[in-house]
Amino acid sequence: MKKSVFLAALAAASPAWADDPPTTLSTPSMFGPLSLNPSPYGFDAGPAGKIYASGVISGLGMTQTHPVPHDQSSLLDLSNAQLMLQKTDGPIQFYLQGGQYILPGVGAAYQRSAFTTDHFFGPLPIAYVKIAPSDSFSIQAGKLYTLIGTENTFDFQTANIQHGLLWNQTNDLSRGVQVNYSHGPWSGSLALTDGYYSDKLNWLSGALTYTIDANNNVTLLASGNFRRDSDNTLSTPATLNNSQLAQLNYSYTAGPWLFSPTLQWTHVPEDPSVGLAASASTYGAGLTTKYAINATWNIAARAEYIASTGGTNVMYGPGSNGWAVTLTPTWQKGMFFARPEASFVKALATAPGAAFGRNGNETTQARLLFETGVIF
Repeated sequence: MKKSVFLAALAAASPAWADDPPTTLSTPSMFGPLSLNPSPYGFDAGPAGKIYASGVISGLGMTQTHPVPHDQSSLLDLSNAQLMLQKTDGPIQFYLQGGQYILPGVGAAYQRSAFTTDHFFGPLPIAYVKIAPSDSFSIQAGKLYTLIGTENTFDFQTANIQHGLLWNQTNDLSRGVQVNYSHGPWSGSLALTDGYYSDKLNWLSGALTYTIDANNNVTLLASGNFRRDSDNTLSTPATLNNSQLAQLNYSYTAGPWLFSPTLQWTHVPEDPSVGLAASASTYGAGLTTKYAINATWNIAARAEYIASTGGTNVMYGPGSNGWAVTLTPTWQKGMFFARPEASFVKALATAPGAAFGRNGNETTQARLLFETGVIF
């Protein structure tokens, strides 16, 4: 496989590219059907040991009905230009992921990658050191992938291009410290972080997974803010950053099929001191399925419903609810991939001006997307 110009230059600056590539890297986590390069580029960094380089470059086009103000009916965008560097063995490891990215979600305005990168987590969204004295225990510190929710952060890691309605209630990544432990069929993580990127260590998050057998596992997630703050930005919305969340996820595989149902609950307590005049809660359920047609073609589908209660707006107005469906066929051959996507969102019990369209009074939104690129 021919190396890219960047990787060739990196190889020239290093002693040598490894001739014995390892198995597929476990980070970043991939839900599929897209997969990382099974033979990532590795180079000898002297005393630091072997370092692996991987990445993704992709672009997309989108057209939609009823765009909200400042959104567009149709657009083209660079969806990913990211590079990952990591050391995966020894007691001290590290992971760096940088570049340009998108964080698209159904039912939410599309933000271009240049805007997203500048206004959310910067050009180095993930960067942490990992201390791993054993295979079963490790500690991570830095800018971390979130434990909250069941969808991975970046679109190339997920079954669909866009994240779902349930994901819209969760965060993307956090800064802090995370402890991981596994024993037999059990694995768990506990993190002290800044939650929705508030730069205040006031969130506790935990994940506990039980692997029933090779085809079944169940995960319980819980998180919450234990000290309120009034930050209110794009990456740190006041409602979500002062919330608690619980989620139960089950995963079942059978031959070419995967089924993953999810139940989710969130709660925002009343706290006038941080601008929350009333409390609010959401209750949601979702189902993601994947079917492997053959070695190069897969199809993923997601259906979900979410409802809100209380007097604070956490969706399309206080007390609003909605449902969404998303369908994403995927083709991948080697490092090249392409995937179209269709999604439809229906909002119910909306507040005036809080839904879709230029005036916020439309209750539906349909989108068609097409993404293509390389994962190396």
